Amino acid sequence: MQLNKIEFLNGSSSIEPIDKGYSGAFKYSFIKDNQKYFLKIGKFKIDKDLEETLTNNGISHPTIIDCGKYDGDLNYIIEEYIEGKTLKEELDRYDSKFIYEYGFEIGTQYRKLRSIYPDKPVSDEMYKEYLSNVDERVKILKSLIQYDDKINFKDKKFLYDIITYLSQNTHLIKNSYLVFGHTDVKPNNYLLSNGTIIATDIEHTGYKELSLSMLWSFARHDDKDEKNLVFARGYLDGLYNFCVPSFVLDCFNYTYLFNMATHCIKYIKKEEYNKLSNLISYVNETYITDHKLKINEKLRSILDINCNELLRGSDITLVKGSYSPNNLTFKCQNGIKTYFLKIMKMSQEHYQKALDSYNLLNQCGIPTSPIVDNRCIVKNKYYYLLSDFIELNEMDKSIGNTFQDGIESGKIVASYLIKLKGHHLKNAKNHDRDYLLQNIMKNIEKIYGEDEYSDYIHWSKKEVTDYINQYIKSFEKEPIDLIHGDVKFGNILYHDNEIYFTDNESLVFSYDIINFTHNIHTGFLEDKNLCYKGFVNGYLKYMNNGVIPPRIQNQVKFLLIYYMLRIIGGVLDNKNDEKKLTLVMKACKHYIDEDNEIEWLN
Repeated sequence: MQLNKIEFLNGSSSIEPIDKGYSGAFKYSFIKDNQKYFLKIGKFKIDKDLEETLTNNGISHPTIIDCGKYDGDLNYIIEEYIEGKTLKEELDRYDSKFIYEYGFEIGTQYRKLRSIYPDKPVSDEMYKEYLSNVDERVKILKSLIQYDDKINFKDKKFLYDIITYLSQNTHLIKNSYLVFGHTDVKPNNYLLSNGTIIATDIEHTGYKELSLSMLWSFARHDDKDEKNLVFARGYLDGLYNFCVPSFVLDCFNYTYLFNMATHCIKYIKKEEYNKLSNLISYVNETYITDHKLKINEKLRSILDINCNELLRGSDITLVKGSYSPNNLTFKCQNGIKTYFLKIMKMSQEHYQKALDSYNLLNQCGIPTSPIVDNRCIVKNKYYYLLSDFIELNEMDKSIGNTFQDGIESGKIVASYLIKLKGHHLKNAKNHDRDYLLQNIMKNIEKIYGEDEYSDYIHWSKKEVTDYINQYIKSFEKEPIDLIHGDVKFGNILYHDNEIYFTDNESLVFSYDIINFTHNIHTGFLEDKNLCYKGFVNGYLKYMNNGVIPPRIQNQVKFLLIYYMLRIIGGVLDNKNDEKKLTLVMKACKHYIDEDNEIEWLN
């Protein structure tokens, strides 16, 4: 291409084409004045106020440097070049629980744009364009399957059902809405760079029918389908504040089959009949129940705002760190009143145990945020706890950062939780030494299998088993008692001697040190985190009459191995990176191989 038509490129160097993505646009990177830029040329139109619109509404994006007419119906856009990985590239590494949070955050950002550019009914022009594309696919599909004897009877029936559905349900398109925002919402169009989510392909910002704008977020058909669906649900929950109209969701069914028809046409043309059968089987098994397509149900939020008068009209934001679509935490602002909402998928027994845990904490005089409502949401599977929101910082933001500051805060927390000792809680799990040993041996079997050695750990299977058998003995004579189970700064709100405990759903019977199972590694991985080390020190001293028992040294080493094995399991499942594993291995060599004392536990 004759790039010299673009004035900004004068004086630039290192112009390199970028072969990435599926659009017909031309993409390049180049250097000018020691800065790297991104150039895109294609059939798109850019609103002259786009940069201002995105910036004013807090949507992180590459800064638009220049844009304009290129040639004929082609335009160009030049943006700052941002290094990062797309969410699509990260789908393998992250569990679906993280993907929901990313989708929700993006949807929340675009919710602000919807307040400026309200949703609009599908226009006649849009309706005709959509129908034209549907008619085209229906005709092609009919002609392909009519005389093709290589398509088995079962698959043919499904394809004819698609044709019938697409032909008879065009009213679903009319009932949908045009929504202002990114017109191609999918994990591939968002970068993760230095912890920030950055929107790319921003030149397509504008009005588009909602399900079409999200087509590649929910209508995939490969091994990442589940995670894309979770991303789409998070996006919709954030975009509509959990109030997506049902008739709008119904259009997602239509768009899903519209896209599946496209894939079926491709497979038939290439005579890839196995892929065709696999796709049809997948759709039938995953999304069709009682002969009805259920994409709309898969995308429907678990939260029905109208189930509680207290929440109606609230502005709901996800609390970072909630992570799981089946265990979510939200801040709900309703006028001057703020609530804290936890939604959990659990059995009736587990739910009752959660309520019993809160009741017992209150009986013991351990402060928790007052529960103002709780109930089942959907078919006895989802429950929520609604409590008053406590306007206090997490504990580490309210104390100093020295080792002594940590000791004092640990003692304060222990002075409350020691009140649990001697109490009984019906159905509370018993995390004794046998339970700990059983869990850690499962990880060992997962990592080693039948082999004696693993590529991820410098110990043989026998060596790690010997260490475990050595350290598990330190739990033998210690009595188990009722504990919180997850004592960390993030679960404690504190300021000026006012304290509240959160995440109190699962009190368990175990050892004091098990309170730190999920975050004991912090003391090893972050050398500067003196405050946290002091926190553990102070807590254990208060719980043991001012002296940390010698057994704690080996118990913590047990937990360090436990955490290392969990990280390796995450690496094997593509959920953790090996950088974190390197840090844990370093700690294991120092404290276990060399048998050094853990100084901050004296």
